[in-house]
Amino acid sequence: MLAPKQEFGGTISQGAGSDGFWRTSVRVDSGLLSTGTAFFVSGSWTEANKWKGDGDASRKNVMFGVSQKLGDNLDIKVYGVHNDQQAYSYLPLTYAQTTMMFAYAWADYNTQLVGRPKIDNNEYLFNQTRYANNAI
Repeated sequence: MLAPKQEFGGTISQGAGSDGFWRTSVRVDSGLLSTGTAFFVSGSWTEANKWKGDGDASRKNVMFGVSQKLGDNLDIKVYGVHNDQQAYSYLPLTYAQTTMMFAYAWADYNTQLVGRPKIDNNEYLFNQTRYANNAI
């Protein structure tokens, strides 16, 4: 996280790539105001497909930072972030499987239900994760 910049300005960026990857990000800085305050707000949105198996990933992120000068020797700074991401997990491999990656490189969760609980619990739709975090 970059501190608020001393000059007013902003950035917008767009990225794209293989496996359905794309990312948009925006940041705006206030610059140093006459009150000794400077702040920024930024956000990004990222999407991508898993590189093996079915499923995808999504991440939305918003950040802010405020800096306040109090005289020549004291700055007060507050930063905050909200992050929300969800993705489909990859099938974990056993140690034995990792020693033969040529055979298991594309192993992943099942893509359809077959009506047998011991197999269906390994269906990719049941193996989605979501994390929402807030920090100041």
